[in-house]
Amino acid sequence: KLHVKHYHMSTRQFRSRTSELHLPEEVYQKYDDIVKSCKVCSECCAPPSRSRFSGIRAQTFGEVIFADHAEVEWMNTKYVILIILDGATNLMYAYPQNSLKAEETLEGFRSWMDQFQCKPKSIVIDMAFTSATFVQFYAYHDIRYIPTGPRTPWPNRAESAVRLFKRQLNLLLKDVTEDSTL
Repeated sequence: KLHVKHYHMSTRQFRSRTSELHLPEEVYQKYDDIVKSCKVCSECCAPPSRSRFSGIRAQTFGEVIFADHAEVEWMNTKYVILIILDGATNLMYAYPQNSLKAEETLEGFRSWMDQFQCKPKSIVIDMAFTSATFVQFYAYHDIRYIPTGPRTPWPNRAESAVRLFKRQLNLLLKDVTEDSTL
């Protein structure tokens, strides 16, 4: 099931993605047997290209962060929130903005860096964060940026953080709406 669920992942890819788990060699041998006996893998073309950073790992806080915007609507008003997720701790940071302007977003990054006294080493972002203004900011702070590219076929961790944030915020807003004392 794992082999099919991950689009007929090869044994080499399986080893690299599970390297931190320190699985016994028997597990890799069984997976290799499944790959060799897979009818689809032996007859068809290569699987779709995978995200080049899907297995990115961070060991320390600020080593890798993921960033994206969340747009939330409440009482017929749209709000924009910058979501920054740390790759090592999964600490989620939300910064409210008035719009999607680069200057406001960069102020959110500066706020994150000031609040946590940390300069990220790498940042995983979508194409909205790759304009000249952002690239100049990354270069000034020596931040390596990893763009996801247009129409990435599966969500990165920032997209997951946005969904989680929206779900939590909607629950909170529902409670606020029902209880006027909140």
